[in-house]
Amino acid sequence: MDADLLLLYYFGYVQSCLSYAIMCWGSCARADEGFRAQKRIIRIILFKSFTFSCTELSPELNLLTFPSLFILASMMQVKNNLSEYAVSRNNQYDLRVNMDMTLPKHRLTIKVANGPFLPN
Repeated sequence: MDADLLLLYYFGYVQSCLSYAIMCWGSCARADEGFRAQKRIIRIILFKSFTFSCTELSPELNLLTFPSLFILASMMQVKNNLSEYAVSRNNQYDLRVNMDMTLPKHRLTIKVANGPFLPN
């Protein structure tokens, strides 16, 4: 099989599977399994041995790693729902913490367990 065809398969199937519900399970304890699977698939696409390091392969193929996909999804969630976050201005000085964003308050334990990005 051609590497371009395998790369097309990666973007069409694998990355969509990795991105599916990434906000729910991207920060869980077993998220490293997705990262390992992604590295294994990258090695298969490029016909490398299983001991080959993938650190330089992801940028070569213009792929986002699994943690990068989670960070991108998190940042897009915040950007798309910016009105739900309060910006606190702590003081009059020009500091980095001047524009801290705070999550909306909640009163249910299920909201804490599910995280701030899931609907009620």
